[in-house]
Amino acid sequence: MPIPTFPEANHPIVKSLSHYNDQELLTLFQRYTDTGQYFVAIFCRYSPMVYTLIQHSARSPVQADYLFALIWRHIFTNWASRHPRLSAEGMTFQSWLVNITALCINQ
Repeated sequence: MPIPTFPEANHPIVKSLSHYNDQELLTLFQRYTDTGQYFVAIFCRYSPMVYTLIQHSARSPVQADYLFALIWRHIFTNWASRHPRLSAEGMTFQSWLVNITALCINQ
């Protein structure tokens, strides 16, 4: 299964956000959830990693796509409604994302 590509990743608005680190993007996303650009930047940054993790567990391309959508919906609703403190938990966003992906795969 090939990793999907998204044309949004090449959009000038998304590219202009590439200098922000994960924590900055997450903070901006929570502050400005209606604009969408910060979530799209996070999505474009990490969607290949998430899809790769899913590929190893999915039984079919349809299941992989379904899990991929569920995981990103979970991420969106989790970060839009509250902002977990990664530093307090000793985690990076990437490690948190790997954990969330694993939880969703195993459900």
